[in-house]
Amino acid sequence: DMGTYKISSTQLGFSVAGTLQGGWSSSTGGLFTGSISEQTTGSGVTIKQAVINKYTTFAVNTSATVSAANFNKGYFTSLNSGAVTLTLDTATNIGTQLGAVQGTTFDFYVDNNSSSTSTVTVALGSGITAATPVITGGATLTVSTANGIGWFRLVFSSSTAAKLFRVG
Repeated sequence: DMGTYKISSTQLGFSVAGTLQGGWSSSTGGLFTGSISEQTTGSGVTIKQAVINKYTTFAVNTSATVSAANFNKGYFTSLNSGAVTLTLDTATNIGTQLGAVQGTTFDFYVDNNSSSTSTVTVALGSGITAATPVITGGATLTVSTANGIGWFRLVFSSSTAAKLFRVG
């Protein structure tokens, strides 16, 4: 059972088996959907404009392990004036949360916006190893107030193992 229906005076919805799958909004002038997937015969998803990410931040103001459920928010902040260690959950838990398989990548950010000279250290959960950097000195997993924001990429070699790269 598929069909279209009026959601509001500005939205048209598309349903499959009575469940909303997406639609068109005239107020935003665009499509909306809960997920985007590639056709099995396709060559990938092509986006012709810049992708704008608006993350939900997750505060880590004391040393803690970030659960996989919170890890997928992708943007961690710390206002603590002392040192903070942000420990990643296990590769298995994060992989399950993200639906990861070999080749899955996930970028995340650590924003140390403390007004002091504190550092935030990213510690690795089980099944995650730090990648050897191409550039000497690039393996540091600390984010000081001097460099403010650290950009990291987790690359899965399987659903239960990953390497962490410091991108910037």
